[in-house]
Amino acid sequence: KTFYDKCGDPQLWYAKAKLKEGYADRVTPEMAAAVASFPDVFENDYAVFRTAMLLKEQVYGFGLANDINRNFSEMLKEKNVLSLDDSNSILKGIIDGTDAPFIYEKMGVRFEHFLLDEFQDTSRIQWDNFKPLLENSVSQGAYNLVVGDVKQSIYRWRGSDWSLLNEEIARDFDVEEHPMEDNWRSSAEIVEFNNDFFRDTAEILDRKYSGEVGIISHIYSDVKQNPVPKNSVPGGVDVRFCGEDVPEEQAVLDIVNEALNQGFRYSDIGILVRNNSEGSDVASFLIENNVPVVTDDSLKILSAVTVRRMLSLLSSIDNPEDRMNIYLARQLDVTIPTEYHSLADLCEELLRMLKASDPETFNAETLYVQSFMDKVQDFQSKERDGLHAFLESMKEDKSSISSPSVGDSVRVMTIHKSKGLAFEYVIVPFIEKITLFKADKAWCKPSAEGTALEGAAQGIYDVNLSGKSENTLFENDYRDELLRQYVDNLNVAYVAFTRAKKQLRIVAAEPEKSFLDKVDLTPDTEVSNFAQILYRYSHKHKLSPKKSVGYVPEIEEDNFKTMESSYESWALDGRLTFSRDSSDFFSPEGETGASASNRIRGIVLHDILSDVVTQEDLGPAVKKAVEDGRLSASEGESALALLVEAVGGAATRGWFPDDPTRVWNEVTLIASDGELLRPDRVVETPDGALLVIDYKFGAHRKKYERQVSQYADMFRQMGYKNVSTYLWYVDSGKIL
Repeated sequence: KTFYDKCGDPQLWYAKAKLKEGYADRVTPEMAAAVASFPDVFENDYAVFRTAMLLKEQVYGFGLANDINRNFSEMLKEKNVLSLDDSNSILKGIIDGTDAPFIYEKMGVRFEHFLLDEFQDTSRIQWDNFKPLLENSVSQGAYNLVVGDVKQSIYRWRGSDWSLLNEEIARDFDVEEHPMEDNWRSSAEIVEFNNDFFRDTAEILDRKYSGEVGIISHIYSDVKQNPVPKNSVPGGVDVRFCGEDVPEEQAVLDIVNEALNQGFRYSDIGILVRNNSEGSDVASFLIENNVPVVTDDSLKILSAVTVRRMLSLLSSIDNPEDRMNIYLARQLDVTIPTEYHSLADLCEELLRMLKASDPETFNAETLYVQSFMDKVQDFQSKERDGLHAFLESMKEDKSSISSPSVGDSVRVMTIHKSKGLAFEYVIVPFIEKITLFKADKAWCKPSAEGTALEGAAQGIYDVNLSGKSENTLFENDYRDELLRQYVDNLNVAYVAFTRAKKQLRIVAAEPEKSFLDKVDLTPDTEVSNFAQILYRYSHKHKLSPKKSVGYVPEIEEDNFKTMESSYESWALDGRLTFSRDSSDFFSPEGETGASASNRIRGIVLHDILSDVVTQEDLGPAVKKAVEDGRLSASEGESALALLVEAVGGAATRGWFPDDPTRVWNEVTLIASDGELLRPDRVVETPDGALLVIDYKFGAHRKKYERQVSQYADMFRQMGYKNVSTYLWYVDSGKIL
């Protein structure tokens, strides 16, 4: 293959070889014929051969992947959980081939109009799930709104597919496009720079990809925006290239100090980086130089001192031989609890002691403590128990608290995290880290139609797509990946450069000398990263590395009040008491239930009376209490005798009429303030008067009088003129 690449035309090679001294006799016609066959071999069979070798290497891996998948599925079933990644696939399986009415029937609700926001981040499988609903909506003449910007599609690694917004939705539906041509965020200088830079860069990448202006320029055809007049305040763009003797971190520090001199605050400044490692380098350098910084790493739960102390204490409990954590526990002057009811109970006890020993640190990290305890509760609800298992789960924990919205600190974050945000002053260092293409693995299906692999190479394969893929049956996949990475990385730069409101500062390493020697102004200049593209653009437009307009912003006074957060925890001792039911239920003599407790007896008799509307209901109500086990047979006989006599006497007062329509047992009254009141018995007399009766089975209390008086007031508000209230002490027969 190397020979073929170098010799070019086999016939020319043969002619040149014969001219060389001593070669004429050695180059035989057979050799010449073999060389003549090279084009056919390397344009057809060689690609098939290389593809077969790639697939052969993956046979063992497929077997291993199958075992992993089977074990993973078994684990999901065992824990009765669902992988979040599977939810869209399951939904697609339900929707696939069905129409919208079926989906609405399953949902139990119907929608007529849809708004799909951030559509450039939609995945293909999500679109397959949305599409039937939109088709049904459009067919009925409803209005739907899709909002998105292909230039801000930077989540392809999560499955987003910008081609859906770029071309597919317009192919599937009759759409009306409304480009947003006004920029309400950035100053005129920043808008004009982005307008020109990204249009120029899109053309460069198009020519690099296909030799002519194409799809990338089409995507960025609407990049030109108009700054809104009221936002046309003085701003600036500064592009700086650092030589080997000036670290980019130092350039960032210099720019931060310049911003402060202009009147900006630390909190106005956002530093956007490509990945977390670069963010960590910049943040560390700034902190060393006394610049307050908030980063994604500093917001991680495990970054909090209190949380790390907690984990040390828990580790010392889990492993008594762990000398390091035992030493740390002793330094904290914390007594390890010997008794606790659960993992959460243990953690609460330790937190109370940590708060007492170092209240200042504890109170400053309240949000971290709350998030940590949320993790404890989640773990306990899913895993039930296991201190060791919890500690293992925390070793790789990368969760963070929400970003604080106040505080005068420089914010360092990745470009991906900054999407949707804006800063008065944006610094974007390490531009050279935004490459154009990086060889990467992807799941691909070989173009094996018409080759010897057509029947054998079914399915998809994990292939490393690079320039070498051009000599395989994965060439189309490589070309597609090349285009998509060009767009992805251009979009990353676009998102970063458009976060700025007043000032944009771009920092990059100066390109290598070999590039500087050959840089020209043509779109065909060979480039491999955005530092080179930016240098070419700066060279073309003769940008000064100090191009910026001084501007002192008007600082608005903060109109919010700070609310101090706290984490409160109390010991269980003295806060909980045992239910009286258990102590009531067993008497010293061994009796149980109603025989052992007057309170329980009163509750049972009260329940029996609540089932009695007329006197004929009394027997069945007592029988039901016996069958339910609330009364023994002998207790039932005693209760029936007592209640027959009591009800008989009350009937003479008209409290148990034969007409059940004039009786309401435990009717609910709703007061004007929403309070619910429930009198035991209400009887309407033939002349329209109301009798309100409450049953009692204990000593008299004044609050009972207030209670029935409240009932009377309610009925009078409802329009009843003649209302009488009674307290009936059933055991004694006394009536008030």
